[in-house]
Amino acid sequence: MRLALLAVVPLALAGGLTACGGDDDDEQKPGSAGPPPPAKVAQGFPALRVRTVIGGLDHPWDVKPIGRGRLLVTERDRARLSLVNNGKRHTIDFPRRKVWVSGETGLLGMAVDPEFADNHRVYLCQGGFPADGGHDVHVTAWRLRVGERKVTKIKTLVGHFPTSSGRHGGCRLLIANNGALLVGTGDAAIGTNPRDLTSYGGKTLRLDRFTGDPWPTNKWADSDNEVQRYIHTFGHRNVQGLTQRADGTLWSVEHGPDRDDEVNRLRNGADYGWNPVPG
Repeated sequence: MRLALLAVVPLALAGGLTACGGDDDDEQKPGSAGPPPPAKVAQGFPALRVRTVIGGLDHPWDVKPIGRGRLLVTERDRARLSLVNNGKRHTIDFPRRKVWVSGETGLLGMAVDPEFADNHRVYLCQGGFPADGGHDVHVTAWRLRVGERKVTKIKTLVGHFPTSSGRHGGCRLLIANNGALLVGTGDAAIGTNPRDLTSYGGKTLRLDRFTGDPWPTNKWADSDNEVQRYIHTFGHRNVQGLTQRADGTLWSVEHGPDRDDEVNRLRNGADYGWNPVPG
């Protein structure tokens, strides 16, 4: 069992691995003359205040606030979506049986629309069973009716991410300041995927969160290959963390094989170097 914990942590990303090549486009705030000077970091470790919000969870994968102290929680292996309110967990009516659960894949990342109070939209990344057979990982948009504790599917935004046994399934979501939906994907433990620009595996993707179309300033937005049009960065192993700093820069966290986990500043079109083939 796992516990969902609430912690207040002052976080400063002072550096990371930066890829060669690539460029920034609309990631920095308009009118900014450049990145701010380095912040002064206090000596020692920050003080933490930690309290248990809800217990009895199994592999809680993502937690997002939806206002008034309420939280949405995904659990990977149970494929369960929950509403946590005033210390109580309520199961959301969600089609759990349509989620492919295997290994490191199940009900994964989540994002809540910045205009949730008006449009009630949430976004989920999950394993699934595509109509043409087999299984995949895909991103879907949903409308949440909080009072009824129910979600209704709006559409699949992007899918057919590669899978194998369920290893290295990704999959984190982030809505950037410019409105783009970022998706971090895993390489499905298939070593050729990260550097293959016709595979969704081992990438960060950018798309329009309403239409599912590739984001227009992606480096290969005009490519003849549909997959390549979505690619923001490539050469990743298993992206499971995404964030945006106050200066507008985008960052990812990914797992190394047994060490060398990475924190990377993401630059449009950049290669982050994971290439385990031929070993």
